[in-house]
Amino acid sequence: MTSAGVRGRPQEHIGFLVWFSLLGLMFIGLAAVVLKFPFFYYRSIEISGESHVSRADLLADLRAYPLKNVFGRFLGFDHFFVWGSSSIALPELVLSRVEVSRDFARRVLRVSVTDRERALVWCGAENACAWVDPMGIAFQYAPFADGQLITSISEDGALPPLGAAVLPGNQFMRLQRVIEIVQGAGLMVEHIVFDRNLLEVTVTARNAPTLAFSLRFDSAFAATALSVLSGRKDFRNINVVDFRVEQKAYYKMK
Repeated sequence: MTSAGVRGRPQEHIGFLVWFSLLGLMFIGLAAVVLKFPFFYYRSIEISGESHVSRADLLADLRAYPLKNVFGRFLGFDHFFVWGSSSIALPELVLSRVEVSRDFARRVLRVSVTDRERALVWCGAENACAWVDPMGIAFQYAPFADGQLITSISEDGALPPLGAAVLPGNQFMRLQRVIEIVQGAGLMVEHIVFDRNLLEVTVTARNAPTLAFSLRFDSAFAATALSVLSGRKDFRNINVVDFRVEQKAYYKMK
C-alpha cells in the first residue's frame, strides 16, 4: 500500500501542472480577447494647442510612440491601454509638453500640445541660428535675426546642436541678467556678441556707448550704474562702459 501511494504522487503532481497550465492559457486567451475588444480602441485623435509642428508630423509621432515596446506592438497604436501616462515625450524638440487623456465614451484620444517658449535667437558662424528656450536649450533652427525686435546673441564659434544647452545653467542665467539690464535701460540694441573663450558679452546700442559684461559673475550691480550714467547729459559721448570687474563700472569718453 505504501509503495503504491508513493508512485501515485508524481502522477498527481503532473496532473496539477497540466490543469494549472491549461487554466493559465485560458486566462491569457480570455485576456487577449478582452483587450482586443473594439471598445478599447479609439476612433479618432483630437489635437489641441498652438504648435509650429504640423498636424501630419504630430500624428506620425503619436502613432509611432506606442510601438516602442512589446505591449504597444501587441495591442496597436490605437488602443487606449497603451496611453496610460497623462504626459508623454515626443521626438519633436519644439514641444515642451504633450498631455494625453482618454474619452472611452466617445472613443476619442485627446492630445494637448504646448510649444517651447522662444526666448531668444542664438547665432553661430556663417549666421547659422537657432531658437533658444528660457532654460537655454536650442530647439529649432531660426532665420538670422539682428536688431531690437528679437533678442539675438552672436558668436564666432559653431552653433550648438539642437537639444543641447547653448551655455551652462549659471552662465545662461547671467546672460539673461545682462539682457534684462540692457532692456531695463531702454537702449535700442543693435548687436549682442558673446566671446566663449573670455565669457564676455558686448552690447552695441544705437546712440549709446558700447557695454561690456562678464558672465563669470552676476552683473546685477550694473543696473544701478547704467541708470546713473544714462541720466547724464553727456551719456552719448561715452564710448565704452565696462562692467567686466565685479561690483565695478568703468567708462571712457569718446
